[in-house]
Amino acid sequence: MDPTRTIKRWVMGKGAARLLLFLVMLVAAPALAGLSATSGWPMMGGTAGHTGEALGQIPGAGSVMGVEWSRQLGAAVSTTPAISHGGAYLIIGTTDGRLVWLDIAAGGVINHTVQISTKTPFLNTPLVDHNNDMAYAGNANGRLYAMQRGTANPIWVAPAVGTAPWGPLAAAPIFIGDDILVASMDGCIYKVTAATGAWTRIYGPIGAGIEATPTLGVLKGVGATSPLAADMPTIGLSSAQVVNASLFDPGDELKIGPDAATALAVGYITRVDTATNTLYFSLKTTATFVAGANSAYSTPHQPLYFAATNGRLYAINADEATSHQRWIYPDPPGKLQALPAAPLLTGSQLFFGDRGGSFYNVDGYSGKLVSKLDAVALGIGGNLTSAAGKAANSLLFVGGENGLVAISTLNPAAMSVQRKYTVFSTGVPAQPVVGAASKLLVSTVGGAVYGLNQDADTEMWHWTPARSLALTGSPILSVI
Repeated sequence: MDPTRTIKRWVMGKGAARLLLFLVMLVAAPALAGLSATSGWPMMGGTAGHTGEALGQIPGAGSVMGVEWSRQLGAAVSTTPAISHGGAYLIIGTTDGRLVWLDIAAGGVINHTVQISTKTPFLNTPLVDHNNDMAYAGNANGRLYAMQRGTANPIWVAPAVGTAPWGPLAAAPIFIGDDILVASMDGCIYKVTAATGAWTRIYGPIGAGIEATPTLGVLKGVGATSPLAADMPTIGLSSAQVVNASLFDPGDELKIGPDAATALAVGYITRVDTATNTLYFSLKTTATFVAGANSAYSTPHQPLYFAATNGRLYAINADEATSHQRWIYPDPPGKLQALPAAPLLTGSQLFFGDRGGSFYNVDGYSGKLVSKLDAVALGIGGNLTSAAGKAANSLLFVGGENGLVAISTLNPAAMSVQRKYTVFSTGVPAQPVVGAASKLLVSTVGGAVYGLNQDADTEMWHWTPARSLALTGSPILSVI
């Protein structure tokens, strides 16, 4: 191999038997020093916040792109594959019920395959545990499969074969500590022990399916404390005034008393009114407090956000055996069309688009709408992809049926369209990928792939296939 050439393999799942394309970038040898030694795409969206961030460098202007190899798998791939940590293996679920490991450096040689007995489709990106060489994949048959490279059969299946399945698993699984969270089209959230496959239902059913991958929020390290604004010898029905309500969040548990150790539990915070410094809560029990200097104390919980086919966004506590509902947006329902893609989490802000072509920013703690761009303002049609972007850049990139836009979030309360890209005129079927040095990678309807500048309506390069390809997943990067 030419020593002045570094191989960057861009992977795109497509709905045909010839499934994968890897693209080559030709660069001068000195540029190699700046490349990451490892890269991976271990879950849907690449990161826990589903931000679409590439760990490797996206090829720059003037790069010459071409097919290095393709691999015949004998069945379609309908979603974005995963890449194990270090970029060694591409892990793909097929529509005939196989999970396949391809050796990237060896030219896409099939390293390992596990076939499930039902031969039903895997519907989303596998979840990768690179430390144990494991992959977890949800199937249309309503079961989650744990598979290990080198082992012929699944390590475990949840629910176990022979027992009643869940609904189809269109959403990708995600980690929470040593457990796995799974959203199902039966309207439930399940928690599965990664080591054994033991599981429990923690939330639902909600009366609607969950097809978009959930997003795990950030757990606050410590709870909040604030003196009451006035002594409260007997608990009220649903509220208490404090000195500083801004310290508290809906969904956290609340106790009131002279100190944290002896404070009485009064339920979950349901609403925080910072204008009047009032906490509203669900009353667990009627109680009388000893008169004196009482305060409010909260116990934080880790939120989980997910969208349902009823057009509503849910927030629940993910770290409870039976999850408490933090909020639902919108409430009452009826303002959103069903959300096709996972919410992107940046700090405490959730960004997501709907099938009708509108884009929203909702506060992750309160569930309140921060700002919205309607379909006319956005101007890229419906079926919006998951957004992609880095918090530090204050830019998000969103694709739709009629193109791609860059959205400025510099002022979260007044999002604006910074630019609509005109370098191509086709739709964007999957989440874009953002990289360092203001670079962006986008797949388009018809199969063309573009390397774009994030800060201008210009392309660095594009690659067009010899024949039209139906790309259904994001292009992803492995650096070796």
